[in-house]
Amino acid sequence: MNAREEILGRIVDRPGDAVVTKDFSSFVAADLWVQFESQLVALGGRMIDAGELGDLSRGVVFAEAETGFSSSVDLVWDAEIGISVGSFAIAETGSVVVDSSPGRHRLSTLLPKVSVILVDEDQIVGSLAEGFARMPSRNAVIVSGTSRTADIEGVLVRGVHGPGELLVHRRQK
Repeated sequence: MNAREEILGRIVDRPGDAVVTKDFSSFVAADLWVQFESQLVALGGRMIDAGELGDLSRGVVFAEAETGFSSSVDLVWDAEIGISVGSFAIAETGSVVVDSSPGRHRLSTLLPKVSVILVDEDQIVGSLAEGFARMPSRNAVIVSGTSRTADIEGVLVRGVHGPGELLVHRRQK
């Protein structure tokens, strides 16, 4: 028996062991947004209101057409702020799913120093499992907080491999 087989042999299904997950099915959307914001903040992101969104949109911005904002640069590579539309938010993890449908540029969530993602208030699910069930069939990314990495001594650095700031705006209908 090699080391891999030995390790895999130790994994046993134990009928009495249950994975503990939080049941979000009875939550209303407002409660889900409270949970979402709590998790988002824990991951280094934050929610912004319409006023702050308006202020940010006057910066060096690359905005997707669906956002309703104008880009001040032609290429996402030149932007300091990327404004994107999220498909939906996941309350349990504080994550936003962004797909690559026509008119959407996932790079605007990955390249600029600041990533702003707009999510319609009714586009939220409670759990990661619900999110996977709702995942689009095309390319999508799950954005969970700011870009972060740590060195061997455990010093956390944000923004090395992507945005150092993640802002989410809940669009009212």
